Amino acid sequence: MNTTLLSGRNLAKLIQQKAHDEARNLEIDGLRPTLAVVVATDDGSTLWYVRSIERAAESAGINCRIVDLGHDATGQVLASALKDLSDEPSVNGIILQTPLPPGVDAEALVGHIAPEKDIDGANPLSLGRLAVASPRSPLPRHGPSPRSWTTSTSLWRAGASS
Repeated sequence: MNTTLLSGRNLAKLIQQKAHDEARNLEIDGLRPTLAVVVATDDGSTLWYVRSIERAAESAGINCRIVDLGHDATGQVLASALKDLSDEPSVNGIILQTPLPPGVDAEALVGHIAPEKDIDGANPLSLGRLAVASPRSPLPRHGPSPRSWTTSTSLWRAGASS
């Protein structure tokens, strides 16, 4: 039996290069993709993670706008920000970063994210479209699937039908 070492680092580089190339093509057409990350916490590890999202986006040629509403933002303030970002033509993707302030219901907020801009697939409509493999479904933007591992590394699996 032959074994093949799968490198997550190499796959990540391939995915990042593809994102960079797609962003460059959009820029040639006059559009610089913009990701908005809505934050309402002062949790250090979360803020570090948000900065890593910002660095990854920028390195791929994607503008990243951090919308920090403060650790005491209300559900109403968050809902308004999500609706405004959903309506804003220059914003192409939105992430509602958790954790949220105590008493703020994330499930109630995700419905304010336009499904076509829902990076995490958190909006119930986005999730439903994903579940039925709708062509209008937002594709998951994080974490490579086992399928992408095998296709990106040209692995053939015995008994695989596709």
